[in-house]
Amino acid sequence: MPVPPTPPFLPFAPFSPFGPGFGQFPKFPSFPQIPLPVVPTPDQIKNVNPGQGQIFNGVAVQSSSGMVQDKDGKWVRAGGTSVLSNDNGKVLEFKQGEAPPDLQVPIRAPTVSQPW
Repeated sequence: MPVPPTPPFLPFAPFSPFGPGFGQFPKFPSFPQIPLPVVPTPDQIKNVNPGQGQIFNGVAVQSSSGMVQDKDGKWVRAGGTSVLSNDNGKVLEFKQGEAPPDLQVPIRAPTVSQPW
């Protein structure tokens, strides 16, 4: 039995994900600009003295934790916590631990180096 010849056209339309129409997606809407809050410094929190009829409560907390070697080479815990509060002009500061952080030093976000 002879093999029938190949038809001159395909019985279905060829499909390609990269064919006509690809990449013509509608544009995504732009995101609105969101104003970031201004975070007061510990000095600003400490120096607020509310006026007549005003109320202010502010707190700054910073903590650190880690391990260091003492003079004998033994690993010991290090770090602590510093707290500053201003409750309507009544300022309290509290520090706890072997080496509590200084609230005046700005906090830096930790960074991780990428291996690539």
